[in-house]
Order: sequence, then C-alpha cells, then structure tokens
Amino acid sequence: MIILVALADDRGHALWDLEQKTKIGKSNLKPKIDSLIRKRAIYRGAARRTRNLNSSHPNGTEHPYYIRPQLFFFIREELRRSIKDTLSNIDFKCEKKPQSLADEMAIKKLRNKLDLYYKLLADFEACHKNFRIISPRDRIMGNYDVEETSDEPEFEPGTFMQWSPFQSEIIKIAKDIEEYCTSPEASVCAALEARPDLYAAHEKWMKDNPPILPEDLLG
Repeated sequence: MIILVALADDRGHALWDLEQKTKIGKSNLKPKIDSLIRKRAIYRGAARRTRNLNSSHPNGTEHPYYIRPQLFFFIREELRRSIKDTLSNIDFKCEKKPQSLADEMAIKKLRNKLDLYYKLLADFEACHKNFRIISPRDRIMGNYDVEETSDEPEFEPGTFMQWSPFQSEIIKIAKDIEEYCTSPEASVCAALEARPDLYAAHEKWMKDNPPILPEDLLG
C-alpha cells in the first residue's frame, strides 16, 4: 500500500524516486514492484529523460511506474477499512484485563500501524485534490508532452520515440472495446490485460529500439 500511495499523484516515479518516497531499500523495492506489475496493480511507462538531478548520467533515461486507473478508488476504501479494523483490534486488546507485556507490545504495534494508515490516507487525499489521470495509452506511447512541465530547472519533458508495431495493435483493440468500457483509459487497461503477449512484445521491442532523446536528434 505504501508504494501505491507513493504513485497516487499519477506523475510516474522511477525506482530511485520510489526508493526515496517509500524509504524501502532498493533490494526490497524491486521485487515488490515486480509483484505489483504481475498483479496488474501498476504498469511501467515508456522511457523518458531522467528526472534525477543527482544522476551521474543526466541525459540518461528512466522508466516511470504508474497505478492502473481502476485502483485509485480502491486505495481510499482499503485504507479506511484498514483503519477501522486496526481500531477495532486495539479496542479488543485494551479491554483484556490484566494485560501482559506481550499484550502491551501488540497494542503498541497496532497503534504504530494505525499511525501509518492515517498518514497514508492523508497523503492519498492530498494527491486526490489534484486528481487527474493521463491515459495509459499515452504512457505506453511515450507521450509525456501531456504531462505538466516540471518545476525542476532545465528539465525538458517528453521523449521522441519510434512507434512500436505492437502499440498500434493495442490501441486498435482498445478502440474496438471502448464503447463497452467506462472510459478510454479503462479500455486500454482491458486491452493490456486481455493481450499481455502484445505488451511483452512491445517491451522487448523497446529494449531493442531505445528511445531517441531530443539532444540526440539535435546532435
């Protein structure tokens, strides 16, 4: 849940950024990210110019991660449920008399967990005030021009990319089923879930055909 809330601003965060936001070490973070991708909770966007101002390769690229649109509303309800359940568990243990040292430790652990849930919910609500979803289609295409310009100095959003032949098929499927989905974004997600082979082929194509950055074109 910590990772999902960190991604709730829908701006896309690379591994280095998520490591800073979640305080989870890189060796533990990557397996968690991979697990969330397998569960189709998040997805990886196309390569973009790195936003890490401390990078030793300032002209390098990074892959940001995003939540699938359907999960935005799940996060709030899940956090509220977790808070309610934790409060109930604390009340139950506090009613037990007399309390052993183990009981006191368990209550302290539950209260720490409750504080974390409250903080995560507050962080999520802060993101939700400026709630916006950019279509996964744009992320897969590498169309970062639809994102707001960063406040970071000398940052140029967006990348120029070749068109993967598999992207066209993904978008075609999404267009065909769009009338049966709640939004264009949902139709893209449905297409990706129905045809994971196309997304895998697209990912392989991207590795074999890395993105062209603006400075490469001008050079």
